[in-house]
Amino acid sequence: MRDAGMPGARINGILSGLAVPGGRPLVGSRTFQIAYGQISAFVAIEQARKLLNERSVEACLIMAIDSLIDARSLSWLDSRMRLRTSEVTDGLIPGEAACILVVSKRPIIDGSLRLRGLGLAVEKATASNEGPFRADGLTAALKAALGEACVQMHEVAFRLSDIAGESYGFEELVLAQIRNMRQTRPEQPIWHAADCIGDTGATAGLIQFAWAEQAFKRGYAPGDIAALHGSSMAFGGRAAAVVSV
Repeated sequence: MRDAGMPGARINGILSGLAVPGGRPLVGSRTFQIAYGQISAFVAIEQARKLLNERSVEACLIMAIDSLIDARSLSWLDSRMRLRTSEVTDGLIPGEAACILVVSKRPIIDGSLRLRGLGLAVEKATASNEGPFRADGLTAALKAALGEACVQMHEVAFRLSDIAGESYGFEELVLAQIRNMRQTRPEQPIWHAADCIGDTGATAGLIQFAWAEQAFKRGYAPGDIAALHGSSMAFGGRAAAVVSV
């Protein structure tokens, strides 16, 4: 779900009406709502890992639904000069999307994406304040993900991000890369789905996982390892993941 401090539509009502085959409600004691905006997918995957390790659970289903094409969201973004308009060129383009991810102990199908490392952190210098900006949060999240994966930054073949047009996000992505890079690499392309579908809020993280999985499966990934990034720019949450097949 989107950050609690951002106005707009919520998915609570949608979830309450869902049911599994047989009619049993999907929402129950094993259902959690993760309200961390753009990093919700990463937080949900960390929660899923704990459930898989601590309980007799074989798999977890993560759903994300969000829309910035909502009058309340648009007004909130516009009032903070974060919405791209004819007068504000350094802003985001709103979008909407839905995505589902299955996290399991063992691969369910051939070519399933493998999570090798995950990192979560908080950035104090957000897009909403005047703090000195060094990308400390995303740098720490990326460092944690790389450390868990036992991978060096220069070994990452390509990166995916939820940046959606704001220069703040691009600068943060570059700083996090530089501060984790210990060896040069000829190229390390960055993919961002917002080029095609705009900023999709809490769904942006799951879309990165889905895109990486398809890139590996369809053979157009430029290498064997990818790094994913999540930034809740207004509220400070930062996340990163390292994946492969």
